[in-house]
Amino acid sequence: RRVLFELLTEILTDGMDAGVLRPLPPREVAALMIAALTGLQYKEIGGVRFDAVASAEMLEQIIVAGVSQPTE
Repeated sequence: RRVLFELLTEILTDGMDAGVLRPLPPREVAALMIAALTGLQYKEIGGVRFDAVASAEMLEQIIVAGVSQPTE
């Protein structure tokens, strides 16, 4: 997990430095992303059943949209 965390932090930092991603705290964003993805281990929450692939794709869209730098 440490390797994944460090790699994701590096990717986020590079994207922020390039102006592609919003300037957010990269370590905190990486930790939150990993925590969100870890939740996909559950098959059902609150009566909502998860399809692993569809859930991962939706989460990717939410995360990427949330950290992407808006274009003008």
